[in-house]
Amino acid sequence: MKTLLSTFLLALTALSANAQIKVNPKAEEALKEQHKKAKDIVWAEVEKGFTATFDNEGYSSIAEFEKNGKWIKTETEMYEEVLAESFLTTVYTKYPDAYIPKVIRRETPEGITFEVILDDDGKAYGYTVDKEGKVLGTK
Repeated sequence: MKTLLSTFLLALTALSANAQIKVNPKAEEALKEQHKKAKDIVWAEVEKGFTATFDNEGYSSIAEFEKNGKWIKTETEMYEEVLAESFLTTVYTKYPDAYIPKVIRRETPEGITFEVILDDDGKAYGYTVDKEGKVLGTK
């Protein structure tokens, strides 16, 4: 009961805060245009402008916008199935016992990349990969 009440109060607070934010209409239009099926959108005002957290066809996403409403980027938590087969084959050949606990799809005006975290028996590796599976960087 206590958890249910806490969840309700948190949701109510988020909705109340969302109602008080004056979001630039250009940001709202850009979000609707890019993510036509976005649901449960919660806007927040940040130092650089605005963020919108939303359900993106079953995935959790956050979009960032400048104060003037210009879109900066959208990041979406996804699963490894969205990655290029060539990248997965290379990774699992090199690290046969590894798994990928986190994939972030990053959309920017320049294009789409994926941030990939690989866990190999407790040792983490980070990759930035393009849509075709080419490794653009490592961490």
